[in-house]
Amino acid sequence: MEHEAVAMKRIERLRAVSAPTALIVGGVALLQWHSIRFWSAQVGATGWAWSVLLEGVALWLWYRGRLAMRLLGLIASTLLLAGPLYQVGMPLAQELGAANAAGAARARTVTLLVGRVASLKQQLSTYLDNSRSRSGWLPAIARTEHELKEAETELRALYTARRESVPQLGNVRHAVIAMQAVALLLFQVTNILALRTLAEREPRTCEREALGAAAPALGPPATEASAPLSAPDTALPEPSARLAAVLKAWRR
Repeated sequence: MEHEAVAMKRIERLRAVSAPTALIVGGVALLQWHSIRFWSAQVGATGWAWSVLLEGVALWLWYRGRLAMRLLGLIASTLLLAGPLYQVGMPLAQELGAANAAGAARARTVTLLVGRVASLKQQLSTYLDNSRSRSGWLPAIARTEHELKEAETELRALYTARRESVPQLGNVRHAVIAMQAVALLLFQVTNILALRTLAEREPRTCEREALGAAAPALGPPATEASAPLSAPDTALPEPSARLAAVLKAWRR
């Protein structure tokens, strides 16, 4: 019966820690998938060590539970999350940068075309004025009108493309990236809460095991049927003696 009770207690303890442990393992694995890639890109071959050690430091500091340790754990967790958040948001930053560069290039082209159109119009006006006084300006006028027509057509096409252009990243893409970032934050918070659950449960488990082991050592309590409580030889042990017996049994 005693062995069965011990086995049941161990099974109960295993069930109690299995869920938090599974959450920690899954969250750490997913965070490390992004974090190792980030640190490897920054520091090279030792990036995996940076990532794993930073995760271990953060978890250990949160496990300690003291206020100063928790503040250090918050700093370590922030550094750890920087890598995954950067990896998730990097495509957005790259595509936004490319879109801004394309817009800036289009704006420069528009400025150049506007200046060219104005110059061709001024040149055409000069040619027309000169043709009134003498002949021979017809080829120059025709060439300038053709160039002016091409420049105006290209300028209208750029204006139309700018009005009708659709951003490469729509609202759906932004929402997906935001969801990934929030999920990473949630994973890290869940890791911390699960770790704190295990850390707070361990002392209570040890205390229950110690009291359970000390119960046989203390013996059955005295009753009125066995002996009066006022008898010197059957009196209950003092609180200090009971505590010493509990600690002795726990150390075993």
